[in-house]
Amino acid sequence: MSSKGYVESLLNALDPKIKTPVVQAFHYVMDNWRIGDNNRAQNAQLYKFQTVTATVANDEFSIHHGQGEKPSKLIPILDLNVVNSEIPRLIVSRAPDNQRIYLKSPTASATITVLVEF
Repeated sequence: MSSKGYVESLLNALDPKIKTPVVQAFHYVMDNWRIGDNNRAQNAQLYKFQTVTATVANDEFSIHHGQGEKPSKLIPILDLNVVNSEIPRLIVSRAPDNQRIYLKSPTASATITVLVEF
């Protein structure tokens, strides 16, 4: 997240009656940004998916995201509430499309959790 001081410096030109609540709103968002536990991140345009890598090492597997647009980023996360969750090496096997993300991994049958940005 951005520096609070930088955000405040950008708002210095505002009338204090306007600046104060705007600064407080920014501070609230910056202090409370969370990934959360739902399928969509609590405060970000990130969607959570859980899957298992292919049963054979280095075979392609895909994640059906179904968002109707190509994702741009994938962030592996270690879900501490899922026993045997791990962050194996992930390799993009082909570019994502509007429905799926294509990956492979040298680790077979690993339960993974990822956040995807669109």
